[in-house]
Amino acid sequence: MENIGIDVHKRDSQVCILGEGGEVVLEQRVRTQRERLGELLSKRPKARVLLEASTESEWVARCLEGWGHEVVVADPNFAPMYATRSRRVKTDKRDARTFRLKAEVAPLLSLLLHLNEQIAFLDGMLERVARRDEQLARLCTVPHVGPVTACAFASVVDDPKRFSGPHQLEAYLGLVPSERSSGEKQHRGPITKTGNSRVRCLLIQAALSLPRVGKPLRPGPGGPLRGSSRSATSRSPSPVRKSPDVPARRPIGEPWWAANLSG
Repeated sequence: MENIGIDVHKRDSQVCILGEGGEVVLEQRVRTQRERLGELLSKRPKARVLLEASTESEWVARCLEGWGHEVVVADPNFAPMYATRSRRVKTDKRDARTFRLKAEVAPLLSLLLHLNEQIAFLDGMLERVARRDEQLARLCTVPHVGPVTACAFASVVDDPKRFSGPHQLEAYLGLVPSERSSGEKQHRGPITKTGNSRVRCLLIQAALSLPRVGKPLRPGPGGPLRGSSRSATSRSPSPVRKSPDVPARRPIGEPWWAANLSG
Protein backbone atom coordinates (compact mmCIF):
# COMPACT_ATOMS: atom_id res chain seq x y z
CA MET A 1 0.00 0.00 0.00
CA GLU A 2 1.25 3.48 -0.90
CA ASN A 3 1.53 6.25 1.70
CA ILE A 4 0.47 9.77 0.78
CA GLY A 5 1.01 13.01 2.66
CA ILE A 6 -0.96 16.13 1.73
CA ASP A 7 -0.39 19.61 3.14
CA VAL A 8 -3.77 21.17 2.40
CA HIS A 9 -4.23 24.93 1.87
CA LYS A 10 -7.12 27.01 0.57
CA ARG A 11 -5.57 27.67 -2.84
CA ASP A 12 -2.93 24.98 -3.44
CA SER A 13 -1.88 21.74 -1.77
CA GLN A 14 1.45 19.89 -1.69
CA VAL A 15 1.25 16.14 -2.32
CA CYS A 16 3.95 13.57 -1.61
CA ILE A 17 3.46 9.90 -2.55
CA LEU A 18 5.66 7.10 -1.23
CA GLY A 19 5.71 3.68 -2.86
CA GLU A 20 5.50 0.33 -1.08
CA GLY A 21 9.28 0.02 -1.19
CA GLY A 22 9.80 3.38 0.50
CA GLU A 23 10.77 5.29 -2.66
CA VAL A 24 9.30 8.70 -3.49
CA VAL A 25 6.87 8.14 -6.38
CA LEU A 26 5.61 11.68 -6.81
CA GLU A 27 5.92 15.16 -5.32
CA GLN A 28 3.57 17.69 -6.84
CA ARG A 29 1.70 20.88 -6.04
CA VAL A 30 -1.96 20.92 -7.17
CA ARG A 31 -4.92 23.27 -6.90
CA THR A 32 -7.13 22.48 -3.90
CA GLN A 33 -10.12 21.54 -6.03
CA ARG A 34 -12.03 18.27 -6.21
CA GLU A 35 -11.37 17.93 -9.94
CA ARG A 36 -7.60 18.54 -9.70
CA LEU A 37 -7.17 16.23 -6.69
CA GLY A 38 -9.31 13.63 -8.44
CA GLU A 39 -7.12 13.71 -11.55
CA LEU A 40 -4.11 12.91 -9.36
CA LEU A 41 -5.51 10.52 -6.74
CA SER A 42 -8.91 9.08 -7.68
CA LYS A 43 -7.52 6.37 -9.98
CA ARG A 44 -4.62 5.34 -7.75
CA PRO A 45 -4.87 2.08 -5.79
CA LYS A 46 -5.99 2.25 -2.17
CA ALA A 47 -3.44 4.19 -0.12
CA ARG A 48 -2.97 5.48 3.42
CA VAL A 49 -3.34 9.28 3.34
CA LEU A 50 -2.40 11.75 6.07
CA LEU A 51 -3.72 15.31 6.06
CA GLU A 52 -3.00 18.29 8.26
CA ALA A 53 -6.20 19.53 9.93
CA SER A 54 -7.31 22.79 8.32
CA THR A 55 -10.39 24.57 6.97
CA GLU A 56 -10.27 22.57 3.76
CA SER A 57 -9.25 19.18 5.19
CA GLU A 58 -12.80 17.97 5.97
CA TRP A 59 -14.14 17.98 2.42
CA VAL A 60 -10.77 16.80 1.06
CA ALA A 61 -10.88 13.83 3.45
CA ARG A 62 -14.42 12.95 2.32
CA CYS A 63 -13.31 13.00 -1.32
CA LEU A 64 -10.31 10.79 -0.60
CA GLU A 65 -12.47 8.29 1.30
CA GLY A 66 -14.92 8.30 -1.61
CA TRP A 67 -12.05 7.31 -3.89
CA GLY A 68 -11.30 4.35 -1.63
CA HIS A 69 -8.35 5.69 0.35
CA GLU A 70 -7.71 5.31 4.08
CA VAL A 71 -7.54 8.84 5.57
CA VAL A 72 -6.09 10.22 8.80
CA VAL A 73 -6.44 13.90 9.72
CA ALA A 74 -3.60 15.05 12.01
CA ASP A 75 -3.52 17.92 14.50
CA PRO A 76 -0.98 20.52 13.26
CA ASN A 77 -0.22 21.48 16.89
CA PHE A 78 1.03 17.96 17.69
CA ALA A 79 4.72 18.90 17.73
CA PRO A 80 6.15 15.34 18.05
CA MET A 81 4.65 14.58 14.64
CA TYR A 82 7.31 16.85 13.16
CA ALA A 83 10.12 15.13 15.14
CA THR A 84 11.03 18.42 16.82
CA ARG A 85 9.57 20.76 19.43
CA SER A 86 10.54 23.83 17.42
CA ARG A 87 9.47 24.13 13.78
CA ARG A 88 11.90 26.86 12.73
CA VAL A 89 11.93 25.66 9.13
CA LYS A 90 8.39 25.14 7.81
CA THR A 91 7.46 24.64 4.17
CA ASP A 92 4.53 22.93 2.51
CA LYS A 93 6.90 20.44 0.88
CA ARG A 94 8.41 19.49 4.25
CA ASP A 95 4.95 19.15 5.79
CA ALA A 96 3.81 16.82 3.01
CA ARG A 97 6.90 14.66 3.46
CA THR A 98 6.32 14.58 7.22
CA PHE A 99 2.72 13.42 6.74
CA ARG A 100 3.88 10.72 4.33
CA LEU A 101 6.52 9.47 6.81
CA LYS A 102 3.97 9.52 9.61
CA ALA A 103 1.67 7.31 7.57
CA GLU A 104 4.55 4.98 6.74
CA VAL A 105 5.48 4.36 10.40
CA ALA A 106 1.88 4.03 11.60
CA PRO A 107 2.03 0.18 11.58
CA LEU A 108 5.22 0.31 13.66
CA LEU A 109 3.56 2.60 16.19
CA SER A 110 0.69 0.17 16.61
CA LEU A 111 3.23 -2.60 17.17
CA LEU A 112 4.95 -0.50 19.85
CA LEU A 113 1.64 0.04 21.62
CA HIS A 114 1.14 -3.72 21.81
CA LEU A 115 4.73 -4.15 23.01
CA ASN A 116 4.22 -1.53 25.74
CA GLU A 117 1.17 -3.43 26.95
CA GLN A 118 3.22 -6.63 27.20
CA ILE A 119 5.99 -4.82 29.09
CA ALA A 120 3.45 -3.34 31.54
CA PHE A 121 1.96 -6.82 32.07
CA LEU A 122 5.39 -8.34 32.80
CA ASP A 123 6.29 -5.46 35.12
CA GLY A 124 3.11 -6.19 37.07
CA MET A 125 4.07 -9.86 37.34
CA LEU A 126 7.51 -8.95 38.72
CA GLU A 127 5.94 -6.60 41.27
CA ARG A 128 3.65 -9.38 42.52
CA VAL A 129 6.58 -11.82 42.74
CA ALA A 130 8.65 -9.26 44.65
CA ARG A 131 5.87 -8.69 47.19
CA ARG A 132 5.51 -12.41 47.90
CA ASP A 133 9.23 -13.27 48.12
CA GLU A 134 11.00 -12.27 51.35
CA GLN A 135 14.42 -11.80 49.75
CA LEU A 136 13.07 -9.70 46.88
CA ALA A 137 10.98 -7.62 49.27
CA ARG A 138 14.09 -6.76 51.29
CA LEU A 139 16.08 -5.95 48.18
CA CYS A 140 13.35 -3.48 47.17
CA THR A 141 13.99 -1.52 50.40
CA VAL A 142 17.38 -0.50 49.01
CA PRO A 143 17.19 3.03 47.52
CA HIS A 144 16.30 3.04 43.82
CA VAL A 145 16.10 -0.76 43.62
CA GLY A 146 12.77 -1.95 42.24
CA PRO A 147 11.34 -5.35 41.30
CA VAL A 148 13.29 -5.57 38.02
CA THR A 149 16.68 -4.91 39.63
CA ALA A 150 15.83 -7.08 42.65
CA CYS A 151 14.78 -10.06 40.51
CA ALA A 152 17.85 -9.76 38.28
CA PHE A 153 20.17 -9.48 41.29
CA ALA A 154 18.63 -12.48 43.07
CA SER A 155 18.66 -14.68 39.96
CA VAL A 156 22.37 -14.04 39.31
CA VAL A 157 23.68 -13.99 42.89
CA ASP A 158 21.54 -16.96 43.98
CA ASP A 159 22.80 -17.74 47.51
CA PRO A 160 24.53 -14.56 48.80
CA LYS A 161 26.27 -16.55 51.55
CA ARG A 162 28.62 -18.02 48.96
CA PHE A 163 30.36 -14.64 48.95
CA SER A 164 32.51 -13.67 51.92
CA GLY A 165 31.40 -10.05 51.67
CA PRO A 166 30.25 -7.26 49.34
CA HIS A 167 33.77 -6.71 47.97
CA GLN A 168 33.88 -10.27 46.66
CA LEU A 169 30.49 -9.73 45.06
CA GLU A 170 31.77 -6.52 43.45
CA ALA A 171 34.56 -8.52 41.84
CA TYR A 172 32.09 -11.21 40.74
CA LEU A 173 29.98 -8.60 38.93
CA GLY A 174 32.99 -6.79 37.41
CA LEU A 175 32.62 -3.63 39.49
CA VAL A 176 36.22 -3.48 40.73
CA PRO A 177 38.94 -1.50 38.91
CA SER A 178 41.28 -3.33 36.61
CA GLU A 179 44.95 -3.24 37.55
CA ARG A 180 48.24 -3.38 35.68
CA SER A 181 51.07 -3.35 38.20
CA SER A 182 54.71 -4.20 37.83
CA GLY A 183 57.39 -3.80 40.48
CA GLU A 184 56.86 -0.51 42.28
CA LYS A 185 54.54 0.84 39.61
CA GLN A 186 50.81 0.50 40.20
CA HIS A 187 48.20 1.44 37.65
CA ARG A 188 44.44 1.06 38.05
CA GLY A 189 42.13 1.36 35.13
CA PRO A 190 38.39 1.09 34.39
CA ILE A 191 36.27 -1.59 36.02
CA THR A 192 36.79 -5.14 34.80
CA LYS A 193 33.20 -5.64 33.56
CA THR A 194 33.32 -9.38 34.20
CA GLY A 195 30.19 -11.29 35.17
CA ASN A 196 26.59 -10.54 34.28
CA SER A 197 26.36 -7.28 32.31
CA ARG A 198 22.60 -6.89 32.84
CA VAL A 199 22.84 -6.87 36.65
CA ARG A 200 25.89 -4.63 36.52
CA CYS A 201 24.03 -2.05 34.39
CA LEU A 202 20.98 -2.11 36.67
CA LEU A 203 23.10 -1.58 39.79
CA ILE A 204 24.99 1.26 38.13
CA GLN A 205 21.71 2.97 37.20
CA ALA A 206 20.50 2.66 40.79
CA ALA A 207 23.80 3.99 42.15
CA LEU A 208 23.89 6.97 39.79
CA SER A 209 20.37 7.94 40.95
CA LEU A 210 21.42 8.26 44.60
CA PRO A 211 22.97 11.76 44.39
CA ARG A 212 19.78 13.07 42.77
CA VAL A 213 17.65 12.37 45.83
CA GLY A 214 16.58 15.79 47.11
CA LYS A 215 14.64 14.76 50.22
CA PRO A 216 15.08 12.21 53.03
CA LEU A 217 14.25 8.67 52.04
CA ARG A 218 11.04 7.31 53.49
CA PRO A 219 11.38 5.08 56.54
CA GLY A 220 10.17 1.51 56.27
CA PRO A 221 11.34 -2.08 56.48
CA GLY A 222 15.09 -2.11 56.10
CA GLY A 223 15.37 1.51 57.23
CA PRO A 224 19.09 1.21 58.10
CA LEU A 225 19.75 0.17 54.51
CA ARG A 226 18.03 3.28 53.23
CA GLY A 227 19.92 5.58 55.59
CA SER A 228 23.36 4.27 54.70
CA SER A 229 23.14 5.41 51.07
CA ARG A 230 23.66 9.05 52.03
CA SER A 231 26.95 8.47 53.77
CA ALA A 232 28.15 6.23 50.93
CA THR A 233 27.64 8.96 48.32
CA SER A 234 28.69 11.96 50.44
CA ARG A 235 32.32 10.93 50.85
CA SER A 236 34.98 12.79 48.92
CA PRO A 237 35.60 11.23 45.51
CA SER A 238 38.69 9.13 44.98
CA PRO A 239 40.86 9.15 41.83
CA VAL A 240 39.38 5.80 40.81
CA ARG A 241 35.95 7.45 40.47
CA LYS A 242 36.95 8.85 37.11
CA SER A 243 35.20 5.79 35.69
CA PRO A 244 31.41 6.40 35.52
CA ASP A 245 30.79 2.79 36.58
CA VAL A 246 32.63 3.03 39.91
CA PRO A 247 29.75 4.61 41.98
CA ALA A 248 28.00 1.22 41.96
CA ARG A 249 30.85 -0.37 43.96
CA ARG A 250 29.82 1.16 47.30
CA PRO A 251 25.98 0.86 47.09
CA ILE A 252 26.33 -2.80 46.06
CA GLY A 253 26.95 -3.54 49.75
CA GLU A 254 23.33 -2.70 50.51
CA PRO A 255 21.81 -5.33 48.16
CA TRP A 256 24.34 -7.85 49.52
CA TRP A 257 23.29 -7.18 53.14
CA ALA A 258 19.58 -7.18 52.19
CA ALA A 259 19.93 -10.56 50.47
CA ASN A 260 21.83 -12.01 53.44
CA LEU A 261 19.36 -10.77 56.02
CA SER A 262 16.59 -12.66 54.25
CA GLY A 263 18.35 -16.01 54.61
